[in-house]
Amino acid sequence: MRKVFLLLTIYCLLSISTPALAQTDYTLLAPIPLNVEGGCTGNANETCKTTPSPYIRGVFMLIIGLASGLAVVMIILGGIQYMSTDAFEGKNEAKNTIQNAIWGLLLAIGAWLILFTINPKLVEFDLSIPIQKTTTATTGGTPVPSAGCPTCVVMDVPHKSAPLGCAPPGPCTVDKTLNDKLVSLNQLNNLQVNESYPPSAVVSHQDPCHGNGTCVDVSTVAALTPSNVVNFVNNANNLGLNVLVEVSSAARVSAMVQAGVSASQVRITAGNGEHYHIKLK
Repeated sequence: MRKVFLLLTIYCLLSISTPALAQTDYTLLAPIPLNVEGGCTGNANETCKTTPSPYIRGVFMLIIGLASGLAVVMIILGGIQYMSTDAFEGKNEAKNTIQNAIWGLLLAIGAWLILFTINPKLVEFDLSIPIQKTTTATTGGTPVPSAGCPTCVVMDVPHKSAPLGCAPPGPCTVDKTLNDKLVSLNQLNNLQVNESYPPSAVVSHQDPCHGNGTCVDVSTVAALTPSNVVNFVNNANNLGLNVLVEVSSAARVSAMVQAGVSASQVRITAGNGEHYHIKLK
C-alpha cells in the first residue's frame, strides 16, 4: 500500500509534464475564460483557438494538490495506526506509512517550488470560472432601406423611439452589420440605443456617420464607472466596433484614461449627457 501510494504520486507528478511541450492549436467548442488567440468574446460567428498549455498547467496544479491532500491523509492514518496498536511490528509499519507520506508530500512541494522558481505564472491556478453568456447568430431586423441608408434594418436591441431615438415618424434603424454587432454587444453589456437613423433633431450630431446609419449613441444599464467603461470598450473592440466614450469633464476623462481606456477613445461630451458613441470600423 505504501509503495503503491508513493509510486502513484511520482508517476502523476512526472508523467504530465511531457504534453506541455506540444503547442497544437485547439478550436474551442464554446467560449472559456482563457487568454485565447484574438480574444474569445463569445460571438457565435467567431472561431476561438487556444493551446494545451493552460490545460496542462491546470492539471499539473490539480494533481499536486491531490498528492498533497493524500499525503496528509496518509500521515493521519499512520498516526492513528501508531496510537491504536501496542505491537512492535504494528508501530514500525505505522512509522513507515508516515515516513513515506512525508516523502510524497516533500516531492509534491518540491515540484511546486521548481515550477515557481522557473516562472511564478506556472503555478497560478484559478477555479473561479465566470458564467458564460450564450449567443446566437442573428439575421438582422426587418429591412427598412432609405436613400441615406440602403442597408438599414429595424434594430433588434433596446432603443428609444421617435422622436427621441430618431427622427419622426421612425422607425429607428441602423445598418444591418452594426445591428448584428449591437445584438452581440447587448448580450455582454445591457445597453439602450439613444440615437440612431434617421438622426433626430433633439441633439446636434458632430459625426456624419449618423447620416448613413453606421453609428449610434448608446447608454448602458451599468453606470459609467471607470471599470465598467473598460469592460464595455474591450467588448466592443473585440466585436470590431469603434467606441468613443463621451464624459462630462476633464476629470472624468483623466479617470477613464487612468483605468486603461485609450486617450483617443475618450472626450468631453457636447452637452447631451455621458454616453458611448459606437460606429463600424
